Amino acid sequence: MAKNSKYSTRDAKSINSTHASKYKLEKTTIETNPAIANAQALNGTDFVGGGNEPFWSVEIDFDKSMHFKNVDGLDISVPAGKGERAADAPVTRYHAENEQGALTVQLFRQTCTDDMSGETRSYRVVVDVKQKADKDYKQYTGCGQFIGAYRLNALWELEKIGDKTIDPKASPNGRPTLELQLAEEQAYGYGGCNRFGGKVKLENGQLVFGQLVSTEMACPGLEVESQYLKLLTGQKVAYLLDGEVLFLGEGDTKMTFKKGKVDPGVKGRK
Repeated sequence: MAKNSKYSTRDAKSINSTHASKYKLEKTTIETNPAIANAQALNGTDFVGGGNEPFWSVEIDFDKSMHFKNVDGLDISVPAGKGERAADAPVTRYHAENEQGALTVQLFRQTCTDDMSGETRSYRVVVDVKQKADKDYKQYTGCGQFIGAYRLNALWELEKIGDKTIDPKASPNGRPTLELQLAEEQAYGYGGCNRFGGKVKLENGQLVFGQLVSTEMACPGLEVESQYLKLLTGQKVAYLLDGEVLFLGEGDTKMTFKKGKVDPGVKGRK
């Protein structure tokens, strides 16, 4: 396509594709504008994803539905499927079927760069979709992110408890961590010696943790781990999310986390 084509991304990058003329009909739902993202969240959307060649998008409201559409007219909504977290990889799979067809969405906690806009997201998204009359699934890959309160869904590294900085060298595998999967109401983590897991849910602007069960390895210097687990297990904890920093609790025992590292990045594909 000629360089002076009228079809381009919001960053004024030319779209060189046989589908270029269709891009004027749609806009990606992965918004960087906070006001628009907040409006999506208020409308019930918890996760948005999309890709190119051809343009497609997926929106998930974990209480209601998963909605997929592409620029070629494929449009399918199914009930929100229950997430299945892989035991050996940072990926969660959602699957559901109805009279329209079947939809499987896999969310990989992996830095993903949109190959058209250049924008970076926290998740790689793989969607398999099949309408009722289709024999085979069609697969789409791209990038995505959680919005609203579901931005808490991430791996967080504990940096401080109160004014005390956590020394990453004091534990065999670095700083203690907390991973939240709110749609599944699950929390996982590492205390500095032992791994733990249990229930968590959002309630009235707080994180409500159930009883957290941990492994029982013996390590020297378990003071930080013991304090950390006491501050979480069975507790209602106020939270504040400020970009890449998460604060849990208040006062002298307020916990400060930074967003943890994700797997090596990939570029979004069609």
